[in-house]
Amino acid sequence: MLQPPNVKRVPALLASLLVLFTLFNVSPTFAQSASTPSPLLPASPGADLVANLFWVVFWMSVGVFILVEGLLIYSAVKFRRRSPNEMPAQVHGNTRLELAWTIGPSLIAVAIFALSLQVMLTIQDPGADSVALASSNVCFSSDISPNAAAAFVGTSTLDIDVTGYQWWWEYNYPAYGLITAADMYVPVGAIVKLNLTSRDVVHAWWIPQLGGKKDLYPGAINLTWFQVTEPGVYEGHCTELCGASHAYMPMRVIALEQAEFDAWVNKQLEGPAAPETELALQGQQLMRSKGCLGCHAVTGLSESARVGPNLTNLAERHQVAGLMPYSQENIRLWLSNPAGTKPGALMPNLNLSEAELDALTAYLDTLK
Repeated sequence: MLQPPNVKRVPALLASLLVLFTLFNVSPTFAQSASTPSPLLPASPGADLVANLFWVVFWMSVGVFILVEGLLIYSAVKFRRRSPNEMPAQVHGNTRLELAWTIGPSLIAVAIFALSLQVMLTIQDPGADSVALASSNVCFSSDISPNAAAAFVGTSTLDIDVTGYQWWWEYNYPAYGLITAADMYVPVGAIVKLNLTSRDVVHAWWIPQLGGKKDLYPGAINLTWFQVTEPGVYEGHCTELCGASHAYMPMRVIALEQAEFDAWVNKQLEGPAAPETELALQGQQLMRSKGCLGCHAVTGLSESARVGPNLTNLAERHQVAGLMPYSQENIRLWLSNPAGTKPGALMPNLNLSEAELDALTAYLDTLK
């Protein structure tokens, strides 16, 4: 014969649910550290809209959870069998309740859909409602141009052409006639518009703190944008499986104050200083004789090559080949066996001697 449930367990169950609710009662500052590339720590108006949408949906879900679990617990306690011979009242349906639990969730789903659609339509156009709303609490029509929004907000726009390769990123700044790779530098406050495409396979651009994910397709251009509100470094990763070294395709945006950004641009246009040591000078000569400049551009030596990453500011980058911290030792390791270090890498093994490795490493370390 069935035994009645142990009523003493109910307070313990309620206490457990309270603990779980407390653990899930998170906020962006509690859930994430400042160094975490989390969408819950937005640094751009578009990312801020995404984060706000998340919290709205999260708290709606918490409310639904509490309501449903509360009704379950209430029903278990209210209609429990109090004695072995007792038969609880049998309920065969309640039209009002059935309408409520059908219409209620439907309305919630419609609300989430409407909010999500509004955010998606807003953030897909650079400089549209989201920028104006985040900066001025004024809502423009959806057909406003990025330049008009920028004028209203009182900031500038910066176009950057982003090209994904297996497995690295190229950044072209048409307004400055500047091409770089690996690390993207932007000024704080500017509306940065990215024109995204791929040279080989499908890649995906996503820096969680700056906005939503966008795919890159060969032969097509996708658009996305961000407006960094604070100086700092914002990191992400290709989120579309793109080959053997997909895991070694990080992205990094470095936001500088306008004066610092202008100084960086001027430095890139001037190019690195001439080698000061005999060993580095030998490395510069090897760049020519070994055919390195046929693939890699270096301001002052060769500026038209686009097969491999632009190396003009190589020594300022935080990684070598997207997988090792920057150091002379790791440059040397990369030069000695590119494909063995990064699976599928297209850079050939030049079979360099120890002396050639020393010279090339010394020269590359001067590219600042």
